[in-house]
Amino acid sequence: MFLPFENISSESRIWIFSSSTKISEDSQKDISERIIKFLNSWKHHGVDLPCSFKILDAFFIIIALDQTNNSAGGCSIDQMFNCIFDIDQQFDLSLLDRSKMHFFIDNQVLCYPLEKVDVKFSDYLFFDQTIDKKKQLDDWLILLKNSWFKRFLR
Repeated sequence: MFLPFENISSESRIWIFSSSTKISEDSQKDISERIIKFLNSWKHHGVDLPCSFKILDAFFIIIALDQTNNSAGGCSIDQMFNCIFDIDQQFDLSLLDRSKMHFFIDNQVLCYPLEKVDVKFSDYLFFDQTIDKKKQLDDWLILLKNSWFKRFLR
């Protein structure tokens, strides 16, 4: 059961899928239609799941699930990943590739492969995609040197 993103609980579980390239406005419209269609039919053991999504900064697809009364299980989560996989294949966005990081540099989102991220990125803001609650989106842009990733910097 699709709900507007602003109406879903701040405690909702989220999944973040990041594109390696900026998602065009036309593609965003097509992707939004497909995700809304899926979310309107998303169920766990026959029970509707209160859920939402948002495309942020033309790079990030955020799926949110309010688990207050019903949580998703293996099969229903697989269905969501299949939906994202199909979108990824159609639009060639690398949404399931976790070997990249997104930074906010000079007022724009930039994507870098993990192997290119080093100490010179320390003072840049990056999008922490390890968050799992909607309320954490308010603080998901953090300095790399203050993040969990700092131990990997050389």
